[in-house]
Amino acid sequence: MNRKTTLIISLLIIGLNGYGQKSLTNIIRIGLYTDIQYYDGPAAGSRHYRQSLEKIPKMLKHLNTEDLDFLVELGDRIDRDYKSFKPVEALLSESRHPIIFVPGNHDYSVSSFNKIRVTAKSGHSKAYHSQTIGKWHLVFLNGLDNSIVAHSWYSLKYWKAKRKLETLKAQNAPNAYDWNGGLGEKQIAWLKTQMEIASTKKMNLIVFCHQPLFPGNAHNLWGYEYMLQLLSDHPGEAWWISGHDHRGGYQEVNGVHLLTLRGMVEGLELSYGILELHEDQVDLIGYGGQANLDELRK
Repeated sequence: MNRKTTLIISLLIIGLNGYGQKSLTNIIRIGLYTDIQYYDGPAAGSRHYRQSLEKIPKMLKHLNTEDLDFLVELGDRIDRDYKSFKPVEALLSESRHPIIFVPGNHDYSVSSFNKIRVTAKSGHSKAYHSQTIGKWHLVFLNGLDNSIVAHSWYSLKYWKAKRKLETLKAQNAPNAYDWNGGLGEKQIAWLKTQMEIASTKKMNLIVFCHQPLFPGNAHNLWGYEYMLQLLSDHPGEAWWISGHDHRGGYQEVNGVHLLTLRGMVEGLELSYGILELHEDQVDLIGYGGQANLDELRK
């Protein structure tokens, strides 16, 4: 047996051993980041818009070395103007892992003509979809489905969202802002179906959405109380993972785990994490300004 043949066999053995370990541990690993919020403008307070372009390559340099199933971007890829997408996406194209894009409110801060193009960046016509991986059912939502920002002023959806916002303001709701939004009726019905699928198959549930569900938070999804109740009824473990509130945080409410990632645009330090889904637990390993889950629980 020559040296070349020996080397090939050795590499195959190493590869198979690695595969066996991954199969036995059955850990799902997902890269997470949010609120890059780039545009070519000066900093405003703690938001350093231009510097986001410097943070992306540093993040990918690390994540490209990790064994990940995919990355999830939790919205606000840009701050404003459709042209801002181009330099960000040129950098993100260097990711060796697929990126699942969940739209945020700032992503829709573009002309009426371009709003539908933002939704299309999710790879789905309505920007909500799901997939099953291991014992987990993953649901990706469009939290701006019912909003003013995601629709042109002449569309029926715009005016329906406007009436919803007026109702929330009359109720002094903490999240009654035009930069928030919610799920449309069709999406809520679809989400219920997804939860039934997860329940029937005795699977845990993770929902990814731009807006959080923290009680009383100004950044919350419209209808967050109903959504919390819906998730609390799920028989398995239920998680809601979001961006939007740049501070980030963690809270457990009625058995539902609420995790919000720190915004990348904040400060000069990059922020991202790796979510690990084990058979019996969830971990978040934070990098840069992003805290680990065990730190957030304290």
